[in-house]
Amino acid sequence: MTERARLSAGVVALIAWFGLGLHFTVATIETMQRGGGAWDAVLSALTYYTILSNLLVALTMTGVAARCWPGGAQPDQSFLGAVTLSILITFVVFWTVLSEGWSPQGLRWTSDRIMHGLTPILMIAFWLVFTPKSELRWRDALVWPWIAAAYGVFALVFGGLTGQYHYFFLDAGTLGWAEVARNSLTLLAIFSAMGALMIAVGRLDKRRGG
Repeated sequence: MTERARLSAGVVALIAWFGLGLHFTVATIETMQRGGGAWDAVLSALTYYTILSNLLVALTMTGVAARCWPGGAQPDQSFLGAVTLSILITFVVFWTVLSEGWSPQGLRWTSDRIMHGLTPILMIAFWLVFTPKSELRWRDALVWPWIAAAYGVFALVFGGLTGQYHYFFLDAGTLGWAEVARNSLTLLAIFSAMGALMIAVGRLDKRRGG
């Protein structure tokens, strides 16, 4: 990638790390006020898809900016597409399904807006402007949602063991397994469609010489 692309990746990485750091700081303070420890706050945060997808962006963009990508000078095009779709899912699901009734205050509001808004938008912009797309294939749209699917399996196991389901559409205890299965299949279909749209944009960009 060009120096401009690596510089832009560095900006995305810094903002993603800042949002995560702010969240962990606030969560740690709140957990300690309830009598818990810092490690409890970290472990709890890592059970949320928002945190994991932002962490994936932060690590990926850090690798791009620092030219330390494992196995080559730049990441695989399909992998970057998967990372972008993962954070796009965070953006779309939050603002269409989860944001209503959620009104954090202070620094939590700031970290919330960074992780659900600024970081996804910057990552999507980076992918559109700087990421090569010549090797993308339509089958990638079926592969990219595996990150969200893997999290879904984890969330169901975690919820079954603890009784804590972070997302209402995966709450097997309340909805039942049949409804959760329908929700999961519907979401996977939507995520695959989002991936297909990304690939269509990439092919259009390729025809234009991008």
